[in-house]
Amino acid sequence: MKQINHLHQRDTISKEGSLVYWIATDMHYLADELFDDGPIFQELLLTNDGKLIERGSEILDTFIEQAKNAKPDGILICGDLTFNGEAISLQKFTEKFSYLQEAGIPVYVIPGNHDIDYPFSNTYIGDEHGKTENMNTEAFSRIAGRFGYDNAIYKDDSSFSYVTALSDDLWLMALDTNTHFNSGTLTDETFQWAEEQLKLAKEKNIQVITMSHQNVLKQNDMMYKGFVMNNHDEVETLLKKYDVYLNLSGHSHLQHTAISGSLTDICTESLSVYPLQFGILTISKDRQFFSYENKELGIYKDEAKDRFNETVTRMVEPQLKGLNITEDIRNKMIDFACEVNAYSYAGADYDKSSLLNSDEFGYWKAYGKDLFWYTYLKNMLEE
Repeated sequence: MKQINHLHQRDTISKEGSLVYWIATDMHYLADELFDDGPIFQELLLTNDGKLIERGSEILDTFIEQAKNAKPDGILICGDLTFNGEAISLQKFTEKFSYLQEAGIPVYVIPGNHDIDYPFSNTYIGDEHGKTENMNTEAFSRIAGRFGYDNAIYKDDSSFSYVTALSDDLWLMALDTNTHFNSGTLTDETFQWAEEQLKLAKEKNIQVITMSHQNVLKQNDMMYKGFVMNNHDEVETLLKKYDVYLNLSGHSHLQHTAISGSLTDICTESLSVYPLQFGILTISKDRQFFSYENKELGIYKDEAKDRFNETVTRMVEPQLKGLNITEDIRNKMIDFACEVNAYSYAGADYDKSSLLNSDEFGYWKAYGKDLFWYTYLKNMLEE
């Protein structure tokens, strides 16, 4: 378990009066009924972006069992609950997580860009795709509304955004940017609604934290387009105006923390991608400080790493084809890209200086300086 240090965090937070929440995101759960071991599903595994799709049920069941044993104050899920918006996937997802609510552990969700009106809700059985029912906003709300929205103290009529009271002096505001065709934008209606609730909280001297699917702050200077909200600057200004010091997000499948002045945006990595991890958020008794740690599920780590490396290799190999290099150097460059990417996506501590000065990065600099992947790796290592 690794703890990330923040500007808004004490070295230690007393357990007395503190609140603990588990943060998970981007499960991309595909119900078992929608796939088999046939050719079309195998093709999907060879072309997806590293998710351990076929282990989805076991990943969720393990997470739920660990949460039941640990008994956090609640679970916050930052979107992309389903693989590609399949109604049956969400139905099975909610059935699983209902066990936590029945055990007295509330679950709060928001939809991601893959959950609503997604056009690729397919089955993967045999040797060809089939179609399965996807969800519009109404269907998502009907199935998943029990996780936050239905019992919220304030609801936005135009989206799945809501406010729930985590305690007498702490509110969670879930900001939904995905129940409209303009995915990724906090609409004018929802923006106005959010400001009204933030103003009310300030009048009542209640601290607010927020969660969203898309990031509010850029998690990577090079790879942020399509990952931050389209109007992220305006949302950032709004949150700072009302002293929101923490946003929890996902979408990027990248474990990373971005800080801009008084606002911290923690992007939790996809639970379905190596190393299969989630976050543990602790908020102090006075609600002004927090800590955040990563925790791995502890299952299928090697399998997830192999899938992750296969994905990186599939992206890197075509760029190296035109280079006049030996097979040995080519393999070392690929292995290096896999290593750096795995460290970065997991939010792991590693010796960036040593890697920048390694022979392997030297090969990238000597032979691949004009390639996207050289710039990308350099950006990761110099961050």
